Amino acid sequence: MAAKKIGGSIVLEGASKYNSDLKNIKSNLSMLRSEMKLANTQYAQTANSTEALAKKHEIYEKEIEQVSKKVKTYAQMLKEQQDAQRKAADDVDKYSKELDEAEKELDELEKSGKASNETIEKQKKVVQEASDNLKRANEQYDSASKKINQYTTAGNNAEAELIQLNNELKQNDKYLEEAEQSADGCAKSIDEYGNEVEENRRSEERFSRNAET
Repeated sequence: MAAKKIGGSIVLEGASKYNSDLKNIKSNLSMLRSEMKLANTQYAQTANSTEALAKKHEIYEKEIEQVSKKVKTYAQMLKEQQDAQRKAADDVDKYSKELDEAEKELDELEKSGKASNETIEKQKKVVQEASDNLKRANEQYDSASKKINQYTTAGNNAEAELIQLNNELKQNDKYLEEAEQSADGCAKSIDEYGNEVEENRRSEERFSRNAET
């Protein structure tokens, strides 16, 4: 997908689609997070049950699907801005040379003493046009650079979110497998409130030792 120039900015031709996709992803994630909140409330006292863990597995997978789309979208936006930045850099180089040549020619015309006022004025317009083009190219380069920073940051945050969700899904599935294999359909590594049993045991031992001293 190409980029087009509007004034001093470089706008991706697919910007409206990207923004629409990101808006939909944000809406979907908001809904899924509300579903997870509801599930945590519904299974507040049976968090280690197969039913509760299976429900969370289902929501995690949907969240991961949406965040994966977000990572992909930002990666596409980043690549296109990088392409646009390279194009703007080429334009800066091109118009810098054109301006140097135009100014040199104007200087020669003015020093020759033979050029008419009309010729000199015409060359001044050439200089001004080259100067305007260079200014615009520099603005477009700066615009692309800012967007690259923006999309890099957003992409990094999305990737971090994806890693976290995958880790949470992995941990949830560990408990789910444990629950499915148990006689009562409940995981033993966590209690009915979703707290790790081993951590609770250590906390109780610490409390007991503190009470004895």
